[in-house]
Amino acid sequence: MRTFLRNVWTNTRRLRRAALVVWLTVTLTMVVLSFTSAPFWGLYELSRPGADYTFEPEVIVLMGGSGMPGKSALMRTYFTAEAAHAHPDARVIIALPDDTTTADNHLDRMRDELTLRGVHPDRITYEAEGVNTRAQAQNVHARHRSADPPLLLVTDPEHVYRAVRSFEKVGFSRVGSQACFEHDLDASLDFSGKELGGRAPAPPAGGQLRYQFWNHLIYLVVILRECTAIAYYKLQGWV
Repeated sequence: MRTFLRNVWTNTRRLRRAALVVWLTVTLTMVVLSFTSAPFWGLYELSRPGADYTFEPEVIVLMGGSGMPGKSALMRTYFTAEAAHAHPDARVIIALPDDTTTADNHLDRMRDELTLRGVHPDRITYEAEGVNTRAQAQNVHARHRSADPPLLLVTDPEHVYRAVRSFEKVGFSRVGSQACFEHDLDASLDFSGKELGGRAPAPPAGGQLRYQFWNHLIYLVVILRECTAIAYYKLQGWV
């Protein structure tokens, strides 16, 4: 066994070196790009399909991508409520796989959040069966097979492209989108020394640069993940 493992280790030396080079290259590229605006613009491009819709949506679909409460779920419910107020005649569908027979499920929590924000519960229905974007698009289409109502999809910025293309693929001809972008904080995050009571010098690195780097690095990870999902959907013929 030891001889076998030694031979495997020796024979895979080139492969391990190549993998290390690839990993270092990708890591260095991501670090360098995080100091630029490229990650934001990459995320922005993923959010563009359907953003310039001019029709009046009859159905608003909240693409529930995570449990409630949660950062993504709260952001999506916030923007869905805003869209529901802007389009008061539109019905709202919450698309999230969940067990609606339980007393405290995520769908009910999202509905309650929308209700707190002024959306009447009679406007809200669930799509609780689809376990991915493709299945959710199919199930929503099955409800409106002969009507083809104009839709507005509310989802995270990186998910907009895949969501819009998935709904178009199943047969919807008018699909708009609302990307749930966070709003930047206007206040300066640089240290002035006052925060430390004047007892120590302020750190040299500016707050804005620090936060920008980490935010952009997260954007890159999100973009890579979403591009992998888009590639899979393309291979399946779903977008």
